[in-house]
Amino acid sequence: MKKSVILIGVIAAMSFVSAAAFAQAQKTKINETIPFVKEPKWIPCALGGEGEFVDFRGNIHLLSYEIIADNGNVNSFYHVNPTGMTGTGLTSGITYRGCGVDLIFNKIKKESGIVTTTLNVRERFISPGPGNNLIATFLYYWTVYPDGTIAFESKIESVECR
Repeated sequence: MKKSVILIGVIAAMSFVSAAAFAQAQKTKINETIPFVKEPKWIPCALGGEGEFVDFRGNIHLLSYEIIADNGNVNSFYHVNPTGMTGTGLTSGITYRGCGVDLIFNKIKKESGIVTTTLNVRERFISPGPGNNLIATFLYYWTVYPDGTIAFESKIESVECR
């Protein structure tokens, strides 16, 4: 979840920078692999439901498209997923694999100044044995109005152990 909040901040900043660059229609594509190392993540499903911290390392793949239309509207799409992401349970030594995808859609309307964002997060942390797998799904919508007012809606929030 912390990764998603940081990612939201980065993408929001990118969107506002793009909004300031309204000009003629242009398309931008970014396809990058970013090293991923952070503090251990709590996996509540591990060790038969006792949970443990898992130290993950690997890469995050970022694919983004941004189109700035002639009328100044901006549409952005971000596809973020782990690649080669592995983790080691700090208590058990069990190997986990990170997989899943985050999808982010932004729309900025130049005339009204309204920014809408959809964030769909599907994270999976998979390990050997039954019940050790964590599946997290989140679906959020929010709108930022020109006066700074933010309307936020959470549609789906689920965390499952399988």
